[in-house]
Amino acid sequence: MLIVGSLRLELYLSESESLKDRRRILKSIMDRLRNKFRVAVADLSEQPKWRYAEIGVSCVSNSEAHARDILQNVLRFVEGNLYGEVVCYDIEVY
Repeated sequence: MLIVGSLRLELYLSESESLKDRRRILKSIMDRLRNKFRVAVADLSEQPKWRYAEIGVSCVSNSEAHARDILQNVLRFVEGNLYGEVVCYDIEVY
């Protein structure tokens, strides 16, 4: 059975002073997530504001529990990030 997990994160980027800073910070976070957790990551922000961002993370597994564990680990990693804070999040597993 194929299980797909998704995580939507809304972030407040306290270190961002411009759209250029926002892009740099988001690129760093997204690259680190891809490399550390082997997940797919995308910027979901409709209209970029330099202090706010929304990213989506997805993973595929053969176990619902494993997919949830991956996404929970991603969430904890982002929450421990020095560049910003998680405003809200949503995890779904299909």
